[in-house]
Amino acid sequence: MLRRLMGFASAMFVAVSGCSAPAPVGTGAVLRVVPRAIECDGPSSTESEPRQDEILIPGGHTWLGCGRGTACYPEEPPPREVLLKPYFIDRTEMSQGNYQRCSGAEVCIPTPAEFVNQFDTETPVRWLRPRDAANYCEWVGKRLCTEDEWEAAARGFCADTSCGDDADCCRRTLRWYPWGDEAPDCHKVATMAYTPECEPGCNCFIGPVGQLEAGASPFGVLDLAGGAAEITATKWDDVLPGGADDEGATSIVKGGLPAGIHIGFRSTMRSLAFSQGEYSSVGFRCCRSLPE
Repeated sequence: MLRRLMGFASAMFVAVSGCSAPAPVGTGAVLRVVPRAIECDGPSSTESEPRQDEILIPGGHTWLGCGRGTACYPEEPPPREVLLKPYFIDRTEMSQGNYQRCSGAEVCIPTPAEFVNQFDTETPVRWLRPRDAANYCEWVGKRLCTEDEWEAAARGFCADTSCGDDADCCRRTLRWYPWGDEAPDCHKVATMAYTPECEPGCNCFIGPVGQLEAGASPFGVLDLAGGAAEITATKWDDVLPGGADDEGATSIVKGGLPAGIHIGFRSTMRSLAFSQGEYSSVGFRCCRSLPE
């Protein structure tokens, strides 16, 4: 369903290298990060404190996927129990302005010209392939988040509920959306004027990142619903063998689309991005592992 809402572009670019000795992409401890005006500063293995605009996710035991039986949709994977290490995650989605720092340094591939102007630098960067997002994260000494990292930062851990050691209670209690179980509205998600969440008195457009505090996750992470959907390091074939098609490897995308319907904003939903595809509604954020 979400996949059908995505726009496709046909331009192809050449992959570029990241910083010297970049952090590995999609490996290591689970984590995330959103840089704002951060220079490329090499690997993150020795940094134990959060950078500017990073949030520490404590890790722990949690359930991911949809654990509410008949309330689940086909685009939501079945419930799975995970144990995650602590990690950092970007507080907001990656902005166009920060990405332009990388393309200006001739490390990252520029985005199409229509998205590069002085009025757009604080909106989420879009029109990227998965490898372009990964290149940026490497350039700042980080990596793309895994699907598990992304969803845990949005929904929380069993320790954040009142379930104690009751695993079944945790599975059924964890929130649908970053802010809770209440339906989305334009105070929580950046959405478009033709969607039901756009109410009278709302500014219904993809605005600057980090503006909708009412949509924050339990840890204060913003922009996890609406705005741009987000590429993760998790490959579709890793969770659904044989899921890749003739276009090659596909990356799992989280966070819903700005023109999606309200169930698409659930943190349990997943869609996909083809390895050579560029998407008008898909961006990313980065993650960073704590030192061992």
